[in-house]
Amino acid sequence: QFLPSPPQGFPQGGFQAIPVPFPGEEGQQGQGQGGSPQAAPAPPAQEESKPPPLQHELQKQPAQEAEKPPQVSREKYLGMTFPTPEKMPQFLRNTMDHGNDSDLVFFWHIPKTAGSMMKTIMSTCYGLRRAEKLEHPASMVMIKDTVLNVDTASPKGIVEAKEFEIADSGMIDVIISSFVLSASSLFTQSHKGRAFTLLRHPVDTAASNFVKRKGRSKDLRDLELELHQYVSQDWYPDNYMVRQLSGVLPGDTITEHHMDLAKNLLSAKFFIGIVEEMEETVRQLQ
Repeated sequence: QFLPSPPQGFPQGGFQAIPVPFPGEEGQQGQGQGGSPQAAPAPPAQEESKPPPLQHELQKQPAQEAEKPPQVSREKYLGMTFPTPEKMPQFLRNTMDHGNDSDLVFFWHIPKTAGSMMKTIMSTCYGLRRAEKLEHPASMVMIKDTVLNVDTASPKGIVEAKEFEIADSGMIDVIISSFVLSASSLFTQSHKGRAFTLLRHPVDTAASNFVKRKGRSKDLRDLELELHQYVSQDWYPDNYMVRQLSGVLPGDTITEHHMDLAKNLLSAKFFIGIVEEMEETVRQLQ
């Protein structure tokens, strides 16, 4: 069991995934013009076959729109402290192992996969204590009944959390982070982790991230890209889960070895919930 039995008053109605507006795709049709400047009319040219709509749209993009941004650093993308992928994660239990009362929950939060909802469920419905920095500076102080004021959501915060030895502090029940390799290093021999994550349809995840990034980046809004154009850019951060699980930076080539490593880790270490089936996910986590 990942979660304790819910207290009285736990909602019986089921959780519904929040729909994300999918950006509309406006097709553009190009019309070719032809004609002969000579007096004698040229034979009618055969009409060229048009490329598929997606390819047709991408061919129209100006070259400057695909300009590649600076390479993201290893520390920023993967974190500043973690075991090597081949040894990771040393203190996360296998999914079929029997746990004990000293185990902690590890929620690998994949961006835009109902992370806020799951945090609310764990704290409000089950009373689980988590680490989250709400005040500066970070400290081993409970800001709320269920929140320890330590950051596990950023690379620097995870380093600080490791120095605080939060896993052995007895002050938290769950660690939440998007940095799966780095955050897994917070667990210890005395307090091992039992991991789960939530998956969402990849197109819905990409669409939600696209809307979020457009809202935060004027440069991205100025490009006026549709979703299918955005995910086709050279700088689009593809294969997020594989890169996080195998330690491969954006822009570097993913091989079959990386894919196998990611799949094996996910299968061996993580209970997998489905965002679109949240009620069943929570029921099985119990």
